[in-house]
Amino acid sequence: MIKASINAGLIKKDSDKSLFLALEPEVAGIYYYTLTKDALSLKDSNISEGKPYIICDIGAGTVDICTHRKIILNNEASELIEEFPPIGGDYGGQKINEEFIKRLIVEIFGEDKVKKLETNSVDEDWNNFEKEIEELKKSCYDNEPSILTLDCELFDNELIGKSLDDYISEYNQKEHKYKYKISKKRSWKLQFPSQIFCDIAKEISEKIFAKIEEIYNKIGTGYILMTGAGSKNSLISNYLYELAKEKNMKINIANPLQPEVSIIKGAVLFGFQTNIIRKRKAKYSIGIKVSSEWNDKYKGKGIKTYEEVDKKYHCSNLFGKFITVNQYIKFDEVIKHSYKALNPNPEIILYKTNKDDCTFIDEKDENGKLILEEFGRVTFDIGKDFDEKNREVIVKMKMGGTYIDVNAILVKNGKNLNIIQSFN
Repeated sequence: MIKASINAGLIKKDSDKSLFLALEPEVAGIYYYTLTKDALSLKDSNISEGKPYIICDIGAGTVDICTHRKIILNNEASELIEEFPPIGGDYGGQKINEEFIKRLIVEIFGEDKVKKLETNSVDEDWNNFEKEIEELKKSCYDNEPSILTLDCELFDNELIGKSLDDYISEYNQKEHKYKYKISKKRSWKLQFPSQIFCDIAKEISEKIFAKIEEIYNKIGTGYILMTGAGSKNSLISNYLYELAKEKNMKINIANPLQPEVSIIKGAVLFGFQTNIIRKRKAKYSIGIKVSSEWNDKYKGKGIKTYEEVDKKYHCSNLFGKFITVNQYIKFDEVIKHSYKALNPNPEIILYKTNKDDCTFIDEKDENGKLILEEFGRVTFDIGKDFDEKNREVIVKMKMGGTYIDVNAILVKNGKNLNIIQSFN
């Protein structure tokens, strides 16, 4: 987004502080908390009472979920606090369409042929085919069985190799979970039960529910505000209720009017008040690789390195933690860490982990997988100001916003250092 903003001429460089990034479920939540109880279709005024509520953004490719609580300041101004770190996954509404093609069309023609047709079809044929699948999916508003018809004239095409009659003949000789009917009269039609969409939607709903259940078990809220174009599929809401009933969970799902525009409207509100979310919760423990004078307590996992600058042995693989997972971070909170530069252009590596306690950057879990993951690097330009005797640098990380901003000061002269930062 930052690179796109530079290319569009909105900002000149990535360090331009006039750019604010808006997170989709967050801004939807900002918009929703301004609505009335009736507009939200909730049974009680949950948001105005200051209880936690979940915003579930079901987009085309992903599902993004955040959790807020509204607070009232001085009986007038209101702000939001993030009660649970954002979570989600790559199971948005488009996944239903992709699975449908995989389980039906690919099963008939094979993956290579379908991919070839998708790549080489002309005149928007493939796009029209996908649009028809989308419309059929939307017609499944409940779990009532019905027979759906899909126009597949697109597949009467020399690109698929064998004749369509051959594919139909081979397909009909196989055993299938669903009873499909293929016919070719004036055009090739595929008739199939709506149950295939229902089954896929249920699988997607189970993944979404697992995330909601995680939040429910932590903070006890079942108020869910749906947003994103995918939230219009009532199948998902129905399955969420069914899954909650099986777990004896009380949930209340609100589907406000025009959920697909809530993100745009919320982004405008966020632009006027970027500090409206007063606190966010850290999703990870974040820190850097540091070294410290060697102590025998580091034996076993510590790496012992002789530093020419100090003429001493150091433990060089320590994790210097800035913040801890689930820690509240205020908007634009600045966290400082003292760091001793080893050369005029030192580079620090930023690490993250979902663990709250980690001593070494190369620690592994019981499966042998590294606990800490690198997610960014920052290089400082000290240049001619580098002094082996006075080499302390104060690294400042501004957090609590929608992205991390890093800067540094050379302690000996108070100079702000030029930095290059990159994040994965």
